[in-house]
Amino acid sequence: MLGQLGAPYDHFCAAYTAPSESTFREILTTVDADLLDLSVGAWLRECATRDHSGDMVIALDGKVLRDAWTDENKQVKLFAAMIHEGGVVVAQTQVPDDTNEIIQVENLVKNLKYTRGRAIATADAAHTQFKTAILLHKRGIDYVLTVSRNSWSTVDACRVHGLVVTRGRCRVG
Repeated sequence: MLGQLGAPYDHFCAAYTAPSESTFREILTTVDADLLDLSVGAWLRECATRDHSGDMVIALDGKVLRDAWTDENKQVKLFAAMIHEGGVVVAQTQVPDDTNEIIQVENLVKNLKYTRGRAIATADAAHTQFKTAILLHKRGIDYVLTVSRNSWSTVDACRVHGLVVTRGRCRVG
């Protein structure tokens, strides 16, 4: 692979020479981080293992990165889509300080491009909202959202639409 990338061949070692750490650092500091993230995410999605039925099942979740700080001395928060089976992050977006991950669903799903099978997203109770469901549906992504028992209006809406709520979960009755 190094030969295909244009690495020099070392005749004494009979192998291609890998770039040094400083070469990687120099290149990565000049690359557009968002574009690199999109490119690597697209490559990972294409390489990602799908479940036995050919579906790509992803979890939508937000995390605060430990020991990562912005220039304004704020902690870095990311909202990501991760493949259930392999734990591979296939898309992510940074959550601005003045907002939360709920508002970032649209930014995240616009970067989810898949070509084979069906995509199914799971999310915690924070994302059990009409807008989230509509955004996922418009992108052709099926979804499973957690329903919190203390959100009686959501529980009632599930029952009105023929869904059964058991132990905080809605399922088709």
